Parts: sequence; structure tokens; C-alpha cells
Amino acid sequence: MSSKDQILNAAEFVFAEEGYGGARIRDIAERAGVTTAMVHYFFESKDNLFKAVLNRILADLIVLAHSVQDSLPRVERLRRYFHGFFDYAAKHRNFARLTLMAVGANREHFESLVREFFRPQFKDGVHFIREGIEAGEFLPVDAEQFLTAIYGMTITYFAESHFVSIMLGRDAMSEELLAARRNCLLDMIMRTLGIDQAASPAPASPPPAPERTD
Repeated sequence: MSSKDQILNAAEFVFAEEGYGGARIRDIAERAGVTTAMVHYFFESKDNLFKAVLNRILADLIVLAHSVQDSLPRVERLRRYFHGFFDYAAKHRNFARLTLMAVGANREHFESLVREFFRPQFKDGVHFIREGIEAGEFLPVDAEQFLTAIYGMTITYFAESHFVSIMLGRDAMSEELLAARRNCLLDMIMRTLGIDQAASPAPASPPPAPERTD
């Protein structure tokens, strides 16, 4: 891993834990195992570093959207995209904290990212669901509310993983519980859309576990 990626990983964690105002370049450098001078070399300021963290989070989502081949059957594309989104959320488990923070600290930059990158992906997803409904492959649903619900059920699990761990009495981030959560959500998605998973093509092998950023 490059020094720049190490800094971004460390910054994502420190910003989420300490808040924008409480995060210090010195702490980020120490967690990344680099000097403060190297952090300033790559990003110049804390503000630029925070923007870079947000940029990378949304860029990874765009990469995910482009990784699912259009030639695949619609149900398989849905399955693969959800698996990818779940792993994306696991990699960027501080996403919810950072976006809430961004509204205050870098509101204009964050809202620009959402309008230019995140919203188009959401609109594509809505179009995908509506096409499936029109083709008779999915049961009728409110596509916007359906996708918003999936987003909330996925992101919240990671944002509140400490609370969930206490509630369950087990580590919510263990491989066993992550697999259970992923399978549960996928089953809910398929049932809501009226998809018979037994009749659907067998899913491909899951991708390698994402590298954690904390």
C-alpha cells in the first residue's frame, strides 16, 4: 500500500472518531506511520485531506457501479451489485459519520460530490428497478424508496456496529455475522421483488473481503 493510501485510511478513521475539528494532522500521521511533513506534501492542509477522503469514498462507489456487466441477467446484476455495495460499506464503515460531518465542515464540497456522482448512480439504480418491473421480472415497488431503504439498512449496520455488537453480545464485524447480515439483506431484497432465488442462477464466488480502513 502506498504512503498516500495509508494516510487516507488513517484520516478516514481519525476524522470519524474525533470529528473534523478534533482531528489533528499529527494523529493521522502517527496512525499512518508517516511524518506530518509527508501528510502536508500530499494534501497541504487538513481541509484538502478531508476532501480527499470524501472523494475516495464516492469514487469507490463509481468503480463498483461500472464493475457489474450489463450483459448479465438482471437478477444476477442485482445480486452482484448488492454484494459489492455491502463490501463497499464494510470497507468504508465510517461513511455515515463522515457524511454527517461533511454537511457542517465542507458542506459545499460534499453536496457537489453528491449531486455530480452519487445522485447519478442512484438515478441509474432507480431506472434499473423500474425496467425490471416493466419487464415483469420484479414485483411493483416504489423504486426510490426501495433503494433508500437498502442504503439505510446497509450503512446503518456499520455506522452502529458497536451498538449492534452490544445488543447481540457478539462482534457485529466478525466474518460470521457479516455473512449473516449480507445474506439476510439479500434475501429481503429478493423477496420484496418477488424473485425466486432457487430458480435464479447460482451466485458467483464472493469477491475477497475488502481491506478495512480502521
